[in-house]
Amino acid sequence: TPTPAPIRPTPAPVASPTTNCVGSEEELRVEVTTDDYPLETGWSITDGNEIIMEVEPLFYKLQRTEYKKYVCLSAPPDCLIFTMIDSYGDGIYGSDNFKVYSAEELKYSSGDDFTSLFSKTVNVIDNGCVSNPVASPPTLTPIRPTLAPITPTPAPIRPTPAPVASPTTNCVGSEEELRVEVTTDDYPLETGWSITDGNEIIMEVEPLFYKLQRTEYKKYVCLSAPPDCLIFTMIDSYGDGIYGSDNFKVYSAE
Repeated sequence: TPTPAPIRPTPAPVASPTTNCVGSEEELRVEVTTDDYPLETGWSITDGNEIIMEVEPLFYKLQRTEYKKYVCLSAPPDCLIFTMIDSYGDGIYGSDNFKVYSAEELKYSSGDDFTSLFSKTVNVIDNGCVSNPVASPPTLTPIRPTLAPITPTPAPIRPTPAPVASPTTNCVGSEEELRVEVTTDDYPLETGWSITDGNEIIMEVEPLFYKLQRTEYKKYVCLSAPPDCLIFTMIDSYGDGIYGSDNFKVYSAE
């Protein structure tokens, strides 16, 4: 008669911690779900006197993505003032995109409260806040201001000196230069691009790299052989393309 293997009791499941804090600390957490324009979104939370946590516009990069940020407090707050920010001034698209938790208790959910304006401020906990129930929201300048047209002032005409030949390429020997030239519009932070050989990225520039308006940027690489395939992708993170003509140019071997 075979001896049955001893039966071991199944250990009780161990619950995952619901908070990132330890001991008597209390977690204050903000959860944000971005819309299609994450670069515009920001927020801050204060105790009425000092900022406890904040995220400024241009921090969030991914569309329709949940982000979480928390801090551990030694004592529960008597006052929490939460300000939601949209740098473009049209609020955030969606419902309940902002949530504030204190000690794992949901204290505020934005619902459809913030679908317009640059900012909206709410008192999440106001037991110890100042008498003014809601601080005046800051006046923000949109990241995408409407600029007055710039009329160039013609420079004085000087005699044209004899041309001095400069190298037409940055490469040497049999190398061939692949160069991308980009002229930004009024919103350079939105512009990016990539160029591949069909399999791998040869060069790229992501949005937020270009800082100056109406400026020509150049980027190049030296290739040991002329490419058989080049795929160029232009990017505008806001989704409205680029204002202007011939803003992107690609050169191969000049």
